[in-house]
Amino acid sequence: MGCSIDLVKKAWQNNPLLKHYYANEKSAQSNIDIAKGNFLPSVSLEISFTREDNVDYLNYQDLQTTSYYFNFTVPIFQAGTEYAGL
Repeated sequence: MGCSIDLVKKAWQNNPLLKHYYANEKSAQSNIDIAKGNFLPSVSLEISFTREDNVDYLNYQDLQTTSYYFNFTVPIFQAGTEYAGL
């Protein structure tokens, strides 16, 4: 019994075709996980900062603006595009 297990281990270690199939399986599983991620909500945060020197309409004073954008997206209906990715 132990001998056959050793033979299987050696086959996995030395057979490039089995390694290739194993790598393809891992890659396919990763692609499925990525496609499933399209069904999950997403969160994004964007921060922007602008500066203008000597602004005419402010009597040539400097103008600084900071903006914060927070976006939360929940996929409700995408006409089946996410299911097509699975």
